Amino acid sequence: MPSVDETTPLWEQGAVNNTNHLGEHQQDENDDNDNHTTPLLRHNTVELGPPADPYRISYWIMVIQGASMLLPWNVFITAQGFFKLKFTGSPYEDNFQNYFSIGFMGTNLLVVGSSILIQKQAPGTTHIIGSLLLNAAVFLAILVSIQTDRNIDPTNYFFFAMTMLSLSAISTSIVQNGMFGLASKFTGRHVQGVMLGQGLAGAGVAISQIVTQILSPPKGTTYADETFDIQGGHGGGGRRNRSEGLEHSAFLFFLFALGYTLFAVLAQALLIRLPIYEVNHYRSTSLGATALATDDSAMQLMQDIYPKKRKHPLVVLYISITLIFALTLSLFPSLTALVESTNTAPDRARIFGDLFVPLHFLIYNLGDWTGRSLPSFALFSPNTTHPTRRQQLRYLLSAFGRCIFIPVFLTANLPIPEDTRLLPLLIRRDEIWFLLVFLFALSNGYLGSLIMMVGPACVLGGENKARAGVKLGFWLTTGLAMGSVASFGVRELMCVRGGCSSL
Repeated sequence: MPSVDETTPLWEQGAVNNTNHLGEHQQDENDDNDNHTTPLLRHNTVELGPPADPYRISYWIMVIQGASMLLPWNVFITAQGFFKLKFTGSPYEDNFQNYFSIGFMGTNLLVVGSSILIQKQAPGTTHIIGSLLLNAAVFLAILVSIQTDRNIDPTNYFFFAMTMLSLSAISTSIVQNGMFGLASKFTGRHVQGVMLGQGLAGAGVAISQIVTQILSPPKGTTYADETFDIQGGHGGGGRRNRSEGLEHSAFLFFLFALGYTLFAVLAQALLIRLPIYEVNHYRSTSLGATALATDDSAMQLMQDIYPKKRKHPLVVLYISITLIFALTLSLFPSLTALVESTNTAPDRARIFGDLFVPLHFLIYNLGDWTGRSLPSFALFSPNTTHPTRRQQLRYLLSAFGRCIFIPVFLTANLPIPEDTRLLPLLIRRDEIWFLLVFLFALSNGYLGSLIMMVGPACVLGGENKARAGVKLGFWLTTGLAMGSVASFGVRELMCVRGGCSSL
């Protein structure tokens, strides 16, 4: 058996004479000496032809669905002021964010993992639309609760909110599995569209947070005052207005989420009527098994590069995507949101005061969105035509390289005494801090998108590509869950010398 270099693609370039715009490898009809061309493949090339999608409608639908994945979680955390108001007086008043995070991430990971073990195929369009409608029902239920009795018991409302959050996590998991699997049947560009949509959702929420912060009254009024001291008299009207303002903001957030989710349902219904969807669905169901069974040269070469004694051909990508998002969630926002401005002047602008942390959220999300957008340009796009093992190893090394951000961020202006810091204060300019946050987010979005695009290209057959996309989504979710847990360890690292007693 001839030896194969690690830079050798997963299938012989000589066996592929032309490539259509979907990235599927087709045989040249004029090559009479090609023994691997089957009548079924010729039928697909001649009679179906390239699918018509001149306005890239399918790509933009992927962007829309990518945003719909993160919308439920983003809306819940954006309305945290409203939930803190509703939970005032309950045991969960000060720590409900932790319950929200564990409940959503844990449910998401459990459902995604279970679906991979139970289902042989990625969820179809019916499951995706049904899950989106479930999300719409959740948003509608919360809208009704906002407009009804305001004197509901805080503890009961907490359990109601947790139930709604868990239902959203279940539906989000199904949409995530379905869309990553579906996009993987198309092209790497469509997978990048899903990732781009997720970045847009985060940026939109960050902007809404800043607007809400600007319009909110100055700090100093507690939620307890807003809830229990609105009995009239001097100052009572202002507190009532703030409480009503929080409810009004939450109502607008969930109303927008409801409208957008219904829009996503219509977009998904449009997608299944596009010619490009029908062609890719036909290829994945009818041609995938045939390609795997007949393309002996491709399968032989894959065995040369990834012999049985080695791991699965995607294991390097699984490790990489997990590391990337685990590191991101271990630092952002648990550590980065604690950093304060180095500008302590009495007349400083609000961006160095109460808007400093919301601005850092916006910069992070803009960096993440930029990173997810870069693969759409040819200069920064990955090799999805002939992916190599060395290409995967580069992603793994880059994922490990991002660990440098841990000590770097520990040198920022954290609210701990100078003599108890593990590392000295080195980042003394806010501009440098924001630049580092942007680069941190840029690397997260870019590397994550590259891996999600390359993974399905490393296997043959439409259904195999779909399963690869779903499994990558599972390991992405695993990374998020691991990062949430690791954030406690990073906090302990920051407080190792006992400087966090005031936090």
